[in-house]
Amino acid sequence: MATSALDYKPKRLSDNVTIQTPLSRLGKGPGLVLLISKEYKPRSSTDISKTLDPEPQQKWAEEGFAVVEVKVDAKTLEEDFKTGVEALKNLPESVSFSTVGVIRM
Repeated sequence: MATSALDYKPKRLSDNVTIQTPLSRLGKGPGLVLLISKEYKPRSSTDISKTLDPEPQQKWAEEGFAVVEVKVDAKTLEEDFKTGVEALKNLPESVSFSTVGVIRM
């Protein structure tokens, strides 16, 4: 079955949570949660041309991780974190269910 370019876009789980399947050849990988400040703004298209580094969620997905990105908001952090971890547990492309990595940015 062919995969379309749309399959490579993150899926929004809530206002503060998105999930991205691994963007590696294998298509499966361990779970990773990125905690990113709600104030973080993605680079504009003009800034992207100055660097080869993709945005954090894409970067880690390209490294073979199933990635949940949580925009950190003190009022909803616990609920958003639980939403993300639960989504990783249910994602067929996430191969490790006993542990997940966490990166705070």
